Amino acid sequence: MSDGPQILYLITIIRFKDLQLSTIGICIFINQSTSL
Repeated sequence: MSDGPQILYLITIIRFKDLQLSTIGICIFINQSTSL
């Protein structure tokens, strides 16, 4: 078995988690900006 597909799968998960964290961060930032 080759590691190719597994590594791509891990990279996709990591990028998706980064995207989720970025989206949450932006939402929090917008909420803080509007509350000021």
